Amino acid sequence: MNFMPATLTNGSVRLPMADVTIPQEVRERLGRQPEGRRVVAGIRPEDFEDATKVDNENRGRGTTFKAKLDIVEAMGAEYYAHFGIKAKMVQSEELQELRDDAGGVEELTDSGETVLVARLSPESRARSGEETEIWLDATKMHFFDEQSGEALTYAR
Repeated sequence: MNFMPATLTNGSVRLPMADVTIPQEVRERLGRQPEGRRVVAGIRPEDFEDATKVDNENRGRGTTFKAKLDIVEAMGAEYYAHFGIKAKMVQSEELQELRDDAGGVEELTDSGETVLVARLSPESRARSGEETEIWLDATKMHFFDEQSGEALTYAR
């Protein structure tokens, strides 16, 4: 899972790469939160997609943003795209355990940005070194307490 700092603001969340409207189903799982609360957002690689490959019916479930892709790895049935965001690395023992359990590592780009990984469809035309429009499925976002790493979004 990709972890990044985030701020909850009036029905949306400010991520390092975009402001995202929080869908009703996620707001219900998140519960009432104070305005401006700093949290950690968690987004799995499979919850991103090349924006050109998202149909109009699903596009409204999320948001798009542009990212310069550092690496695009062809993995047969999918691509893994690595890109940087201007954000500090997330520090939480509980979140580090989650990352370790999943076999993930937190890495930085050559310019010191935190690396995110997106899984893209094999039809994507995304290429290393190019700016690409990426779609984020907002219905799949997870939120964690910034200090403890405790999950704030869970099935109720």
